Amino acid sequence: HGMSTFTIYNWATVTDPDTGRTRLDLDERKADNYGVTYARMMQMLQDSGLGVEAPLLDVLSMHYPPEIIVALDEIVRDRDWPEVLFYICDEIEYPERIERARKILDAIKELSPDIKTTTALGPKGADALGHMYDVWIGCSKPEMVRQCLSLGQQPWTYSCRAVHEVSAAYERCFFGRYAWKLGLKGVGLWSYAEDDSFYDRFGRQHGYGDGFVFTPEWRQRYGHVVFEDGEIIPTVTWEGVREGIDDYRYMLTLRKLAEDALERDGAGGRAAGRAGLKLLDEITDEIDLTPALNDHSGSAHLLDWRFMGDMDGARARIIEAILDILEDEGK
Repeated sequence: HGMSTFTIYNWATVTDPDTGRTRLDLDERKADNYGVTYARMMQMLQDSGLGVEAPLLDVLSMHYPPEIIVALDEIVRDRDWPEVLFYICDEIEYPERIERARKILDAIKELSPDIKTTTALGPKGADALGHMYDVWIGCSKPEMVRQCLSLGQQPWTYSCRAVHEVSAAYERCFFGRYAWKLGLKGVGLWSYAEDDSFYDRFGRQHGYGDGFVFTPEWRQRYGHVVFEDGEIIPTVTWEGVREGIDDYRYMLTLRKLAEDALERDGAGGRAAGRAGLKLLDEITDEIDLTPALNDHSGSAHLLDWRFMGDMDGARARIIEAILDILEDEGK
């Protein structure tokens, strides 16, 4: 949560031309899409702070055999790189995918019981294999979040709506109030940025190139930022994401301060702490999950700000409660 991780689309393997066998190559092979080796990519991510607060996610590992996945995990640990979640199969809601995932997970866990795994899954996949995945991607309903937490796993989810299908208010609510009320441990976007994905009003596709200038009438599908003259230009939906992350941080800050205040000696501090927790309960109860529970193409809920509640007003009330607690502490 907070856009603090990264999904890795960098092949870690090569095929030996003489034997036809697959082996790891992290130090010489440069990815076509990134232009750097796996090792250099990991160093760049580490230097930028990504993967520090939340594990990285290697999505291409769903194409590797178990022994390669285990070997890659060992190298990640030996080189002290950020923790990596290995993506095992995809969207395991179908019997054949569940069985395939089960065989791979059994083989991996037999070789390395501590390896961390994840995938996108729904109720059927969760019932069958949820105990074997450390992170469940796609926890979008309260009952599934409760099931995930009961097994000691982490519930994550994401939104993969096209940019023109959502409002900035929805993205803010999705990353802030919605994540808070559900108790999610990770929230992400399907795509932060795209290339070659702009469409004009005639349906013609346009892509980045020398001297590229973005035209507002063009429609981008999933990316929430554009690039122009070496600069990153955010869209209003990306600003909504950032505001939502801040909403979540304010609520978390109030909860931590309030709980600490209850442990202090002064009656005033304890009263401010109780008031802060009471306010959080009230605001949480007010949050309408309807938009997020209808996160699908064509949903009118994603564009109607009235479903999102008074997010600015709630933040102001939370800030006042935080200041009341800090004032009692003399800060």
